[in-house]
Amino acid sequence: MTYEGPLPPASEFEHYERVCPGAADRILAMAEKEESHRHETEDRIVNSVIKQTKVGQVFAFSIAFGSLGTVIASLIMDRPFGAIAPAILALTSLAAVFIGNKNNK
Repeated sequence: MTYEGPLPPASEFEHYERVCPGAADRILAMAEKEESHRHETEDRIVNSVIKQTKVGQVFAFSIAFGSLGTVIASLIMDRPFGAIAPAILALTSLAAVFIGNKNNK
């Protein structure tokens, strides 16, 4: 016999209890333990995603600001063509952070 959900129907519960006294309590304890485990796992996953997002943002902003510093230094040294690649890298890093945040929501 199969059924959906973590617990059997009430009629089956009664049958289990008649055949093996205390079985209903054991089944309920097993379902509660499984639910607790599932909640803990989901919490770990959510916290991991939050941490990865923060680390990604820090790296993207570091790349962007480093690239912007290179752009400014290139312009100060009167080398405008040397500023093109770092400027593109800075803009893409910042865009990736904001696009990534929208996709994660």
